[in-house]
Amino acid sequence: MLFEEYRIVCLNSQGRPRLTLRLRGWHSALALGLLVLLLGATAAYLPLTLNMVRERLALDSARQAIMDQKKRIYAASFQLKSMEDAFAGIAEFDSKLRVMLSLDPGPTQDIPGMGNPLPGPYRNPLQLLYTQSLLRDMRERLGDLEVSMLLEEASQQDLFRAVSVQQERLARIPVIWPTRGRFTSRFGWRASPLTGKGRFHKGIDVTAPTGTPIKATAQGRVVMAEWFSTYGQCVEIDHGGGIHTRYGHMSKILVKEGQTVFRGDVIGLVGSTGRSVAPHVHYEVHVGGTPTNPLNYILR
Repeated sequence: MLFEEYRIVCLNSQGRPRLTLRLRGWHSALALGLLVLLLGATAAYLPLTLNMVRERLALDSARQAIMDQKKRIYAASFQLKSMEDAFAGIAEFDSKLRVMLSLDPGPTQDIPGMGNPLPGPYRNPLQLLYTQSLLRDMRERLGDLEVSMLLEEASQQDLFRAVSVQQERLARIPVIWPTRGRFTSRFGWRASPLTGKGRFHKGIDVTAPTGTPIKATAQGRVVMAEWFSTYGQCVEIDHGGGIHTRYGHMSKILVKEGQTVFRGDVIGLVGSTGRSVAPHVHYEVHVGGTPTNPLNYILR
């Protein structure tokens, strides 16, 4: 039967043969075997294929969840950094006010932080444990920051009460910039722009165009308004309590000795008189006759 010959004849509309196929019995057995093998392989691999599809979908879902979580973490990180920066500014403001008002230092408040910045983008999208650790760390930072803010709020209330009873004294503390310009030289030792040698700079320099108004940084009485040594055209103001401010290299002086001025009053114009290489105002703050860093007083 396997070797018997079978014929399949295709006829046209007139009943004449058009195509004849000759098959033997073993051809049918082979075709049937291949069909059974194909169906068996399909039945075996279909569950594996479906399982791989489900795993791929689950993996894609997990990756998307991690990406969303990462975005939330970085958004919270930037917000937390902004809060910490704002707190640092408040703490600096608090410290300066306490120096100006001769108050005891407030409670020490370390700005909370993790010690290291958040890492860059994940190299492994399945770092679930790592992201959970970051979230716990950020929650701890927020808790520490909340405690620090409460302490700072209490400190600020103390300052408010002190300021309320010392408004007159506060009006005499030099807390503003003497002019609008570019801050070009700090207080302390530096190389002289004229000789190149090391020299102690008793104040700060603010560069501005000639003729820019120079303002009194606090209320006081003018004790000098004339050409003075290397300062050129110079004004010095006594603010009381041992605090003096000095403004050098003016192109023009607009106040007189003995005149009372208030914070923000224009006392002269920027110039380059005296020992100077470019238009600027040289600004000094003296406390008890000793030059001190003006930036310790300026509220930025």
